[in-house]
Formats: sequence, C-alpha cells, structure tokens
Amino acid sequence: MKTLSLYESSDLAKRADNVCRIVESHADGLRSARAGRRFSREGVSFRLCKADRNTLYRIDDGSDWFLKMPRNGSPAAIEHEILGAEVVRDTVGDYSEYRHPEVIRASVSHAYHLARRIPGRMLNWSLLRTVVLPFAVSDSALRSTFSRLGGVLARFHQSQIRHDVATNRPVAAAVNIALKNATRKDETCELIERHRDRLSLPLDDDAIAHGGVHIHNVLSCEKQVSLIDFENCGQGSAYDDLSLICSQLTCMGLAAHVPARRVIACRDALLESYNDCRGIDREVLGRTITARVCGYYVTGFCSGTPRPTVLGVPLLRGHVRSLVESLLSREPAVVLRMSPAV
Repeated sequence: MKTLSLYESSDLAKRADNVCRIVESHADGLRSARAGRRFSREGVSFRLCKADRNTLYRIDDGSDWFLKMPRNGSPAAIEHEILGAEVVRDTVGDYSEYRHPEVIRASVSHAYHLARRIPGRMLNWSLLRTVVLPFAVSDSALRSTFSRLGGVLARFHQSQIRHDVATNRPVAAAVNIALKNATRKDETCELIERHRDRLSLPLDDDAIAHGGVHIHNVLSCEKQVSLIDFENCGQGSAYDDLSLICSQLTCMGLAAHVPARRVIACRDALLESYNDCRGIDREVLGRTITARVCGYYVTGFCSGTPRPTVLGVPLLRGHVRSLVESLLSREPAVVLRMSPAV
C-alpha cells in the first residue's frame, strides 16, 4: 500500500491505515459488490455508489472517503492512478492554485484506490450554470477557473517523470476507433475516412498525460482547482489532454441556446495560461481538436447510438457536420478562432 498524500495529520493517517487494512482483508468481497448497498466491516460503514467497470464505495461515516476497485482485480488502472498522484505531487505540490485530497492511498497488489473527497464542484456544473443562468456565476470568475486549470495542466505536463505505462486515451487513436465501430456511414463519415491519415497524426510522447481531462473530471473550489480520475494517466502527448477539453468546449459552443462567445472565452483563458507556462503549437492543437471532433461525429451520428451530448447539452447533426467540413477544408486554428498568440 502506498501513501500518496501530501499532508496527513496523525489522526487521519491512523484512520486511513485502518480502512486500508479492512479493505485488504475483504478485497475480493468488496470488489465483487456481493454485500449489498450498505454494510459494515469491522466497524467501518460502506455505501455502494456503483458497480460497473469499477466498484465504487463511499466510506459512510462522515469522512467523505471514496474507495475505487477495478471489478476484474487488474492492477493496471491502479498503476495509472498512482502515476497520476505522483506526478501531481511532483509538479503542483507547492502550487497554491491546486487543491489536494487530504488522503490518498493505493495498492497495486490489492487493486484499490482510496481518497478523501475534495470539496468543490465539478467544473461542468459551473460552466452549465453560467450558460443557462447567466447571473449565477460571473463570466470573469469562470474564465479565472479555466485560467487556473491551464496553469495546472502546463505544470503537470512539465513533469520530468518518465514511465513505461502509456496513456489509455491517445488522441491519435480516436478517429480510427470511431470509424471501425461506425455502422451507419454517411457522406461526412466518408469524408472523415478519406482524411484518416491526416487526422491520425503522430505526436511526441513528451509528457505524462492525464488521459481523461473531461470537464467533469475537474473540480473547482474558490480559487483552486483539482484533477480527479487518473485511471488513464500515462506517457503520452500534452495534446492528448488539451485537445480533449478544447474539443468539448468547441462542441458545446455549437449547441442551440449556448452563447458560444462565453465558451470560447473559457477555452482561450485556459490556452493563454497554459501557453504562458509551457507553450503551444497552435497548428498541432488545431489538428488534434479536429481529430476529436471528427471522432465525436462518427461515434454520435454514425454508430447507432442515442443522440450525442457534450456535458449534457444535446448536439445537432447539422451543426457538427458543418464544423467537421470546415475543419477538414480549412486551417483548423483559423476555423476555431484561436488567438495567434497561442
């Protein structure tokens, strides 16, 4: 079992040690979720939150701790979680704008990850509130949060740690996977297929990538942000992460009744802050965002799935189709209205 917390009081350390001991003693039963929705083990109460690819429990004693266990018992996801926690500790351990969990424990041999809840709200919640209720969260406050996120990601990607575990979510594979699974191809899908080589551009594995920087995997609390869910973390490209969050914002800006200028302002705040710390190649970013958007189109409209959404906002086929065609026929950075300074 590894202690990955930055700071732990003696009381928290004792409680965490006790919970870890109980988890390791009952690992198989906990992982299989056989005990029901609520139960106790040696005086510690567990509440089942979900049981799909991962079994997730809340330690139901007021501590706000969460236990995640891969259902198949594979240590791979935990290795990614440990790598992410180590990189965070290495790169933003003393960064005042990052909020760390008070407790992080993980075990590869018993395949579990235990962490205390970080106070705050998911960033997608704040973004949607600003879009739907313009006066609930000010534009400037939201832009500041995205600016902090840009600084955090830049520092995260600057880690000198090298690791032989690759990210599970490389952008280069996104379009190929989507096209492979397409069952209802249309003209736009065929256009994307003709540009497959251009979209599957090779990227330097020059960073540790989070691998899942969806906006709902970012927490905001006052003047701090936090990243959660590192199970896809690994050696990759910074653009694996940047293209993911930027493509989500880009597609959200297409939705009806969403003020695109606000969404673009958030994206620009993130990129400007990131660029100040690490630098961005706007052409590479534009092409990787294009790959993500093309993947969304194929997955959402050509694979027989329900109507696609981004952050809970439904997307219209015609709007996404127009964006795809523009991105493939023109310079992506211009279509996306990226600042030349990026």
